Amino acid sequence: DRQSGEPLTPVISWQDRRQEPFLPPHHEAHHEVHRRTGLRISPHYGAGKLRWCLNESDRVRSAMKDGRLVCGPLASFLLFSLLPERPLVVDPANGCRTLLWNLVEEGWDTDLLEWAAVPRIVLPDPAPTGRRFGSLPTAIGPVPLMVLNGDQSCVPYALGRPRADSVYINLGTGGFLQRILPAGRTESRGLLRSVIFRDGSGSVQVEEGTVNGAGSALKQTGYGELPGTWLESDDPPLYLNGVSGLGSPWWDPHFKSRFVGEGDAAASRDAVLESILFLIRANLDRMAESCPVERLVVTGGLSRSTPLCRRLADLCDVEVIRSPVDEATSAGLAFLVAGLPDHWGGGGSPDRFTAETDHPVRHRYGRWLAAMESALER
Repeated sequence: DRQSGEPLTPVISWQDRRQEPFLPPHHEAHHEVHRRTGLRISPHYGAGKLRWCLNESDRVRSAMKDGRLVCGPLASFLLFSLLPERPLVVDPANGCRTLLWNLVEEGWDTDLLEWAAVPRIVLPDPAPTGRRFGSLPTAIGPVPLMVLNGDQSCVPYALGRPRADSVYINLGTGGFLQRILPAGRTESRGLLRSVIFRDGSGSVQVEEGTVNGAGSALKQTGYGELPGTWLESDDPPLYLNGVSGLGSPWWDPHFKSRFVGEGDAAASRDAVLESILFLIRANLDRMAESCPVERLVVTGGLSRSTPLCRRLADLCDVEVIRSPVDEATSAGLAFLVAGLPDHWGGGGSPDRFTAETDHPVRHRYGRWLAAMESALER
């Protein structure tokens, strides 16, 4: 409610797919939406959630009728609620996750708003990532709030300025891969494109891969605890991981997860863990089609597992660098707030993992990839 600041609905998780029937099945619509937004039509993004609220919530409809309604990303609500200036703005990173943001025009897309039946008047105004948005009241006095950005969009900045030869992987509930896109280059086949920063000098875009089932896959299969060691079985089962919907590069929201082969509980747990790494490798293979990947920088809760980082290096045959900072979003945000300095400590020395020559996991990846592609053809 733009007058009282009261939230009219609960926060809706990115994993919520309640409005999936609204999404059009036509290939032409998918192509045009991807061209404009860099994303693929998916119930995970904001457009369907906004439309559901506009259609189904009595409180939302009443506020809309009275001219009191504002809709948008959580970041916009937080700024409006926390700052006395009550700005109604959204940055490019949060705006583009709605599926209604035009990357070229750097703002709301009129045609997409009409497609989603979301009125422009209820949305916050576009703003750059960095500017003075207002002052946050604290016990020691007002503190200027200088950066507005998405959580994943801050991750590539956790160790300082991101490098174009590196892929930044944040492993939490899901797994998110990002690599800087040089000007004039488009994203690889089956991947996404998004903005992670914009100021007066221009925008920084990344190509992006999405693994929906990372920590959530371990939780759903009952293997929530990360192992201190990794089983070395001669013939472990494979796990075809479609938890929370199969993400890039295949994009199948209805893919059914399954084990291929048999094994005891420990072997099955390791199969689930390896499936996360195999999905990462499938995305890296697509990225490597346009430009070699020289190193991986891993962050997030799952990256605290040393066996997982070693196995990732063995699988991908590249150096894996683990951030010394647990909260990569906070570290990246601190770098942005500091003004993107040329020298940045990054919180300490990172851990480095190098590949073991011809590790068996690479052969298992070939079997897993064949099983995945066979399952997708059915």
